[in-house]
Amino acid sequence: MLESYEEYLKRTNKPDKKESWINWKIEVYQYTKEKARKRAETQYYPISPIDFQQTVIGLNIVYLRAKNGMSQKKLATMFNLGDMVIHRWETGEYIPDASQINTLSRIFDVSQSDLLTKHLYEEES
Repeated sequence: MLESYEEYLKRTNKPDKKESWINWKIEVYQYTKEKARKRAETQYYPISPIDFQQTVIGLNIVYLRAKNGMSQKKLATMFNLGDMVIHRWETGEYIPDASQINTLSRIFDVSQSDLLTKHLYEEES
């Protein structure tokens, strides 16, 4: 199961520092068996429940997109957006707005609540 940043700090007995946060982000990517596509953010941001939710939504989008054999570019085209926006959703940098969540749920045939809260990426692990 994906652990929060606070749980990671307790498990590793590391201090709450920028390096610890970056290592946690790397573990999040490794946990989902996705190769990290970028280095962890250069800024240190303490994790909050909102950040954790962004990560869950992003990981669900990565999982569902891969499950459906869809590229970031193809998904971005469906929204008339650049593929960098999809990348930012997947990395938790941004979160889709309500209408985009609705469209994503229709594209991937999942409920909006599952997309937002359920750890869909753990289903076939």
